[in-house]
Amino acid sequence: MIKHILAISALLLTASTAFGEAAPRLFSFGTTPVGISNTRAEVLAAERVNIDISVIAANPEFFQVPLLNGTQQLAKRTRFEYRGFEDFTWRGQFDDSASGTLVLTVHQGVVIGFIQHAEKTYIIENLQDGSEVMMEIDQGLYPECAGVEVPSETGLPPRNLAQVSSGDTAARIDVMVMYTPEARDAAGGVAAIEATAQAAVDTANTAFTDSDVITRFHLVHAEVTTYHDSGNSSLDLSWLSNDVGVAALRNTKGADMVSLLTQDGGGYCGRGYVMRTPSAAFESSAFQVTARGCAVGNLSWAHEHGHNMGMEHDPANGTSPATASYPWSFGHFVNASYRTVMSYSNQCPNGCTRVAHFSNPAVQHAGVDTGIADERDNHRTANLTAPIVANFRTQVCTIDTELLLENLTISTAEIYEACQTITAGTGVTVTPTGSLTLRAGQNVVLDDGFKVESGGIFLVDIDPLVGAVQN
Repeated sequence: MIKHILAISALLLTASTAFGEAAPRLFSFGTTPVGISNTRAEVLAAERVNIDISVIAANPEFFQVPLLNGTQQLAKRTRFEYRGFEDFTWRGQFDDSASGTLVLTVHQGVVIGFIQHAEKTYIIENLQDGSEVMMEIDQGLYPECAGVEVPSETGLPPRNLAQVSSGDTAARIDVMVMYTPEARDAAGGVAAIEATAQAAVDTANTAFTDSDVITRFHLVHAEVTTYHDSGNSSLDLSWLSNDVGVAALRNTKGADMVSLLTQDGGGYCGRGYVMRTPSAAFESSAFQVTARGCAVGNLSWAHEHGHNMGMEHDPANGTSPATASYPWSFGHFVNASYRTVMSYSNQCPNGCTRVAHFSNPAVQHAGVDTGIADERDNHRTANLTAPIVANFRTQVCTIDTELLLENLTISTAEIYEACQTITAGTGVTVTPTGSLTLRAGQNVVLDDGFKVESGGIFLVDIDPLVGAVQN
């Protein structure tokens, strides 16, 4: 395990592909036919792909990305997140004039990809036989959200009041993803369904980043349920929000919100409770259900948790401004172009791709504002409710949350741990006889004054469970 950590750490610190150098190809197309488009209405085309995970792990600055339309596009890295060995995410944007984004999630040998270029959407998924496939998706052919449910207890004191925190930062909302046996099996196994869960988190966070939303989701746990698909998302949501086992696990993991991935959504992509009275009282209703096939490609997982955070659909498909969490809590759309995460497709007779943006009048997509001031601004809603949601549960950590190291000389073997971030600051030196291991739950920051002398050993281990309470 240490060798893996060391190898990946070296790549993270040194790997880069200059623009003038040959960027690696993300994958090559396979030759075996795939008939998935015959069973999923939203799939326009599909081809098997051969992906070398080590190429993604090398964290190149650029990727050549072949698309199903026969073109090859250059994507430039915007962010790389390392969570552990074979557990990382590469994000990028396409380097041409067309608006687009690329999110590659790797988890235990499985790659899940979300790709948008020139208003077309492609996803990379794992098949049941373990192979990977790239699909072109028509998001207008996905089922819609089943609608929102307004919890009857809104406005009442929260259940499990002792579990509601008041000290967690709004920058992080901890989420727990449960999944049914049917969703696991259809995805191709545990690694594949948990990669899907992480990819859903990653695409939601991409939308947050590109919409100037202050918070990010953090996956604290994923687990299979004893509950099976019912084919009725309302029943699934009721089970999820009332099951005592789920409630206990949520408390143990410190999850602010909980979702369930099913295989059969009953003709819908998802269903969730909507927070129309922003307050800690909503903690007992911070639940949603998403059909696995919609979670990433249709951004439905992000959509349903958007409801939990007080966001509504576009105005034609939402409640009235007077009854929404805020009068501006609505999605946005531009006919024949795009729509934001919370909007339906039925307002676009000429089609509109759902892009990884929450409505924000101050942010543009394809040269057009993604919202209307005081009318369609879900980024504003998210920034107001994130501090509330982030405190539905206290982050579970048994050690320091943040750790700053300064003016240290490491001449023997030393290990430092923190649940979130470790910063190695000015005056930290690893001598030729020293070994320094930094274990953090989220990230490690190296300031300019950090130095490893020849012969010294420096290891980074990013593990979300560092310092966490274990079952």
